Order: sequence, then C-alpha cells, then structure tokens
Amino acid sequence: MAAVMFRVNEEGRVEVEEGRDAHYWAANCQIKVVQRLLAAGSTGANFILLENVVHGMRRPCVLDLKDGTRQHGDDAPLEKQNAQRRKCAESTSAALGVRMVGMELYEESTSSYQFVDKMQGRRMDERHLRACLLRFVRGAGR
Repeated sequence: MAAVMFRVNEEGRVEVEEGRDAHYWAANCQIKVVQRLLAAGSTGANFILLENVVHGMRRPCVLDLKDGTRQHGDDAPLEKQNAQRRKCAESTSAALGVRMVGMELYEESTSSYQFVDKMQGRRMDERHLRACLLRFVRGAGR
C-alpha cells in the first residue's frame, strides 16, 4: 500500500501530494484531520492513520456503521453535543445503538455499485437498516 503524503499549499491549506496512489475519499478525510491539527496549533501531534484495507481489491464492498448512543466527545462544545444528540434521537442510534453512515456494495446482478450515504443512513428506520445490513452480508464477497 502506498503512503499518503500531505503538504501545505501557498494558501495554507493541506492537500495530498500529487503523484501518490491514494484513495480519494480516505485522503480527503485525512486532509480534514491534518488541517484541524494545524489550525489548533498542534505541532508534532500524534494520531492514528488506519490502513486502507481495500487497496488493491477489484470490487471492494464497504460498510460504515456508527456504534453507540453517545456520539460526541467530552470536550465538544454544547452546540455540537446538542446536534449529536439530535442526530441520535432522529436515527436508529437511539433505539438500536447503531446507525449506518455509509455503504458501498457491488451487486453482480446489475454489475454496478449500490451506495448509501450518511444522510440516507440518518433517515433509515429500523426495518430499512436491517434490510440493508442483510443485503450487505449476503452480497459482499461474491
């Protein structure tokens, strides 16, 4: 797997170095983290960078779930805490302790990917979440 290298451009924004083999979505998530660390004045800050486990796979299927009923950090501002509580109450997180954040599933029957984004995941009811999870488990890895 190729390493993701960052640089700070002339405007002070973090970007991925060109010419690197990096997964676009993952790199953009990482850019946001690095940008926040720099904005907070962090120097030499340590953080964990997870490996891209789907790198090199032909048709990877990915399921992203948010686990738990509390979704804010201890140091989150009150406004953020309230927003996170509202998201929890309005989704399956409150009742089931889990919410779908995203899904990317390759379906052989259509030779295409089916996607669920975080906004769709927030609107899911319990029945729809269970159906998506079942569809993923049955279809992934075929």
